[in-house]
Amino acid sequence: MTYVTYEIVRHDGGWAYKLGNTLSETYAYREDAIEGAKSAAARQKLDVEDVSVREHAARTR
Repeated sequence: MTYVTYEIVRHDGGWAYKLGNTLSETYAYREDAIEGAKSAAARQKLDVEDVSVREHAARTR
């Protein structure tokens, strides 16, 4: 069984989901990025039990 994890990260002044080294478009709200990740998983026809979405710790400088 393959497991897929989308990370929710800060990106370009907003939020994005990340799979591997690939970032999505930028969303204004974190919740929208989460929904975007779920939508991407659905388009890939992945079993929801094999997909997780987690928020990446934001780095501040």
